[in-house]
Amino acid sequence: MLSVAHTDLSSYVGSSQPSCTQSLASITGSEFPFSLDSELNQASTPVAGEESKSSTHTEGDNSRETGVLLNSGPAHAQTPSLSQDGFSIEGTKPAPGMPQQLPTFLVPFSGSLTKIPANGQCAYAALYASTNASVEPRLQFTSEVVKDANMIKRSVHTLMMINLANDVECKVVDPYRELKRLYPSQPAPLDVAVATAALYTHYEQERNRSVNAHIPSEFWAGPEVLRAMAQYLRERGHK
Repeated sequence: MLSVAHTDLSSYVGSSQPSCTQSLASITGSEFPFSLDSELNQASTPVAGEESKSSTHTEGDNSRETGVLLNSGPAHAQTPSLSQDGFSIEGTKPAPGMPQQLPTFLVPFSGSLTKIPANGQCAYAALYASTNASVEPRLQFTSEVVKDANMIKRSVHTLMMINLANDVECKVVDPYRELKRLYPSQPAPLDVAVATAALYTHYEQERNRSVNAHIPSEFWAGPEVLRAMAQYLRERGHK
């Protein structure tokens, strides 16, 4: 059977056991004995009156607190911050052989790295290459590739056109802002219905543009295109 003295010793956390048992009620902040102050600058600045209160600590407590201050150093000299779990967040070091090259990363997925033409419509070419498991190091716009990639692009833009009314109503798409981005030199309609119709016309126009044609940077794929691509893959059963 454990004695009372042994129970007190087993519950003590520190470098040495205090010479006498002290009531925690007399220690400021004892209601949070293991809490950490995230403001290191404030913790390093002594507050008036705390020095006299610290005299109530036992010798074991004082030695433990001094050790923490000596190890941590001045607060302003510390680069890593002390987390709530009691450890310092520091910089990372790459493991031997890192960083891992992208082709090596793709091996477990039976994938390969493919370069695609940079004509402003690389999003559709990349979607085509990834969904057709292309193993060629460079994607060439052959007649067959253009035909299949155009089918993907038409499907994506059709989804954008179908979703446009609901996206505008739910404020997911701002037609005025989108038209200003697409046509910065032209004034965008202020009326929401007119701006939505103009954006719908733009989607229809781009749906008919071939993927092997060059387009200006304003027409590059944005968030609305990526959302439609995700919907396309989900409905097609791709993972």
